[in-house]
Amino acid sequence: MEWKVSDVKNRFSEVMTKALEEGPQRIRRRDGRVVMISEELERIKGTRRGSRSSS
Repeated sequence: MEWKVSDVKNRFSEVMTKALEEGPQRIRRRDGRVVMISEELERIKGTRRGSRSSS
């Protein structure tokens, strides 16, 4: 689901619950930026919290 920032401000608890139960929720600003939970970002990037790649 995609939310506008103004809606999220009023329904933050609902958005968080939906993210935990249903998966990622898009929060979009007019400039196109999107907010996501860190676990989803780590999944996309293929990293885990606390681990560092050695290059």
